[in-house]
Parts: sequence; structure tokens; C-alpha cells
Amino acid sequence: MAYESVEDANQQTLETLTELERRARELVNILKGGIDVGQSGTLGNLALLDTLSASPVGNAETLRSNMGLANGATTTVGTAATRDVGEASDNVLGVGAFGLGVQNPPLTVDFDTLTTPGFYAAGSGSPNRPFNLSSGFVILVKAYQGNRVVQEADSLGDRTRYLRVGVDGSWGPWQQVITSNIALGHDQVWYDYTGARNPTTTYVNTLDRPIMVMVTADGTAGTAAVCSVYVSRGSGSVRLANQITIGAGNGGYIGSTFIVPPGYSYSVTLGTEDEIFLWAELR
Repeated sequence: MAYESVEDANQQTLETLTELERRARELVNILKGGIDVGQSGTLGNLALLDTLSASPVGNAETLRSNMGLANGATTTVGTAATRDVGEASDNVLGVGAFGLGVQNPPLTVDFDTLTTPGFYAAGSGSPNRPFNLSSGFVILVKAYQGNRVVQEADSLGDRTRYLRVGVDGSWGPWQQVITSNIALGHDQVWYDYTGARNPTTTYVNTLDRPIMVMVTADGTAGTAAVCSVYVSRGSGSVRLANQITIGAGNGGYIGSTFIVPPGYSYSVTLGTEDEIFLWAELR
């Protein structure tokens, strides 16, 4: 049983000892009526007792002292029974404290406020979540020396783990934790998207792992075949441009191969007279 305070523990102990003394008196009276007090031995001696204080057990004060509850238990006690239940230092932890032992850990409003070690949960709209993903999260918070905090957030949507470190309230960027099963090329297959993908159309890698894209452009005779690739996430973008000049009367091809991280968008633009000859993706 957990007690709310040291005073409650002391009161419960006193009540228990009082009840034990009452029952001991009843036992003594029973023994007095049914045992020959003249015989030797423990029972004969016990039958001569009138109070608990005269028994080999000792009195209530002695019992309290032996149990470490002397002086009202205001000194060092060292037992869980005399500690408060809560989340403060030296408290006894109850089920659910810091998200331990429960299926529904505390729901956080803002990731930046999670600095106390424990397990937490967050909804898809929580500020400062990894890459603003539309997903719920289960978070493990670890701390070191009070001012260094590590957050590990497991996404319930893409089943990916993200990590970041905060020092003195300043948070570093989220980073995706890469495992072997999401490495590029592991358990992935090349797909032919020729005819299904179009130039200037923007596509998004919605998988939880990187993909590779290979595009080949067919240049017209006498012109330069141009294949430009754009990969972006948010406001930042990277442009990859390949160009080859074809002599008059000749045709030619130009290709580009690139990697698209999870959540990134990508698109391809061609020269005015050029067409997609091949579009393949490793995914």
C-alpha cells in the first residue's frame, strides 16, 4: 500500500499495533481460562501475562523503534511505505508516472516542452514534430546533466524513428534514424514508368525510404537534347541539368539518375522538341 505522507504511514502503524495489542490481550485471557498456569513452558508463562508490554514481543514503542519508525518517523526512514507518491525527487513512482506502465502515455502539445525523461505521445498537429509529418508519435525523452536532452520520436504513420538533441533549451534539427531495412536498394525493385510519368509534372516520394529515378530523354535531330531534374522539400530545391549537342541530321539521348529522399518531390523538364525515352524508378 502506498501512503500519501509520512504522517499517514505513522498513523497506520499505530493503529495496527493497537489492534495487535488488543488481540494479544484476548489471547491471554483465553489461555488463562484453559491452561494450567502451574505447568512449565512457553504457554504456561504466557498465561500469566496481563499486558502486551510484558510479553517477549515488547511494547509498541520498541516495535516502532525496531521498524525504523521511532520519533514519529521524522528522521531518515529508508522505506517506501513512508514516502509520498508522486514525480518529485525521493517520491515513490505510481503507475503512469512519466508514461511508465500505461498504454496511453501523457499527450504533449509541443515537442519543445518535452525535457523531463519519460515516455510521451503526440498528435499529428503537435508543433515542432519531425519534418511536420502528418502522423502521431510515441516519444522517448532522455536527459544528461540536466541541460542536455535527447528526443526519439517513433512515427505511427511511416513507421520511422527520428532523433534530435537539445542543449540549454536550443534544439538541433530532426534526423531520421536509418536502419538496414530502409537503406537504398534493400528489398527494392526497378519499375518502368515510361508513359506513366510526364515532364514538368511534380511527383512526391511518399515511401518511408529513399528511391532512385533514372530518366532518359530523346533529342530531335539537329538540336540539343536537354534533361533537367528538380528535387525539393519545402522551400529548398536542387536543380540537376544535363545537356548534349547533337550534330545536324543526327539524333541523340541524354539521361539523368538521381536519389529522392522520403517526403521529397521531384520533376523533370526537357527541351522543347525532346521526349521521354525511358523513365524507371527503384522503389
